[in-house]
Amino acid sequence: MPTINFEWKRYFETSGNACVFKDGASYDDIKQGVLGDCYFLACLSMLAEVPERIYARFLTKEKNACGIYAMLFFVNGIETAVFVDDYFPVS
Repeated sequence: MPTINFEWKRYFETSGNACVFKDGASYDDIKQGVLGDCYFLACLSMLAEVPERIYARFLTKEKNACGIYAMLFFVNGIETAVFVDDYFPVS
């Protein structure tokens, strides 16, 4: 398996007009990259079939300077608040 070289960047470094929800959530927003995380992306795409499902996962609804967002995930079947940042791997 070849080595994938990437670096971590904040979202605003890759997109000048970053926001949390620009034009709403859509299954078409999901793009497969080189990380091999298609199982996760498939789940996001399924959730985005009903955009309210995506919105309900975000406790933080607006972009913030710190780039830290509170989200709700299910951990072992229990809805749990998790803090995530806006760093993404970029190849």
